Amino acid sequence: MSVIDHLWAVRQLLAVPGYLPLFAYATAGRAACEAAAKVGYLLNETIGYETRLLRGAVLLREDAESRMKAAKALPEDFPVAGTAVRDAQYLWNVITGRISRAGIIEICNSGGKPIRLQIPGLPGRGEPIKVVLSDLVSAAFPDRPNLYRQASGTAHSAPWMLSDAVVSSPGPHLELTPDILGIGATALVCIDAGGVVSAAYAAYYGHDPAPAARARKVRTTALDLCMNDWFSRRRFFG
Repeated sequence: MSVIDHLWAVRQLLAVPGYLPLFAYATAGRAACEAAAKVGYLLNETIGYETRLLRGAVLLREDAESRMKAAKALPEDFPVAGTAVRDAQYLWNVITGRISRAGIIEICNSGGKPIRLQIPGLPGRGEPIKVVLSDLVSAAFPDRPNLYRQASGTAHSAPWMLSDAVVSSPGPHLELTPDILGIGATALVCIDAGGVVSAAYAAYYGHDPAPAARARKVRTTALDLCMNDWFSRRRFFG
């Protein structure tokens, strides 16, 4: 759902006649990548049932913990603060109770802090309790190195990324223009995000992944050709 919604948002941002956003497309594309990477993490065809169960537990536990932190961060005099905390605590109890009944245990470090989930008696060290999104994205998009980091720079308003939009010389007038190569890179990542989800669901549900893979290849090749042509023309004509 999140992948589709953010891919649709990128499409809408880039489809407005006579207008190209400076940065917003990259932020939406980044969110699509993160969501697709989570799908790939959970439905990875190379893992077994037990590992998938652990990963599902990790994601559910992390979500419940985030909800709890958000509820507790509300001001005490906020009208729904008490209800929000009670609801979050109830959800936390439900999720951790289900995890425990599934035979999954928490492994703690020397300080007593949970660091991973594990099923006793199974080989391996279980799954880390903290999902590092940047690592998931790197694994899901190996052919797009550093694009996620660049999108992160845009999402967090880092000058090293935002300054690319400035094309005017120092002076009283500021001239800004969209980064065409950045738009192309985001489009490539969005195509890949759809491909990651399509491949994961095909493998999990037993569908043929070939049609989606062919369509992804056609779109990627067409975009590569367009970007190469644009860059060549820009370099030639200055």
